[in-house]
Amino acid sequence: MTNSFKDLVPDYFIRKQTLANAERYTTNELKELEDIILGAEDKLFSLEYDLFCEVRDTIASKVLRIQKSARAIAGIDVLVSLSSVATRNNYVKPQINEKGIIDIKTDVIR
Repeated sequence: MTNSFKDLVPDYFIRKQTLANAERYTTNELKELEDIILGAEDKLFSLEYDLFCEVRDTIASKVLRIQKSARAIAGIDVLVSLSSVATRNNYVKPQINEKGIIDIKTDVIR
């Protein structure tokens, strides 16, 4: 409120801050609401941190299982990639003989 209206301020208003050409006021009700809001914000941060810690600890307790699963998925990914390349390029399983003869034939189908 500007200083020119300073005389009109009710008695139950509490001066909060003095500015260059004005004053800021609050009331007990506003202060109580402010405390409730700030308390709720602190509680929110606390609950969020507690939840984060719970998730972190749960994951940490299962890290070996997660790593084992990741290795299995990586292995499956390798096999799928190799089979995809083999299918795309018409690769076939070689026939092994015991005569010491290497006979490579290519059938390029495109």
